[in-house]
Amino acid sequence: MFYLPKIQSDEIKRLEGLITRWGGIIVDFAEAKSFQIRPDFQKKEGGLSLEEFYSGNVLSCHWIEDSIKANHM
Repeated sequence: MFYLPKIQSDEIKRLEGLITRWGGIIVDFAEAKSFQIRPDFQKKEGGLSLEEFYSGNVLSCHWIEDSIKANHM
């Protein structure tokens, strides 16, 4: 299960599609067994703060992309 911030963005839509195509589930709220994914657009589109996430670990979107490429998901 994966949590992405609720922001209108092509990058968010791309990550949602990537995750669900590989069998992942997108959740509306971060849960104990979910991974929070930080999209890569924060540098390009004006910023994304950690306040957009719940407390806990926030993983880079590169982690999920690399896991899929390595066939670990």
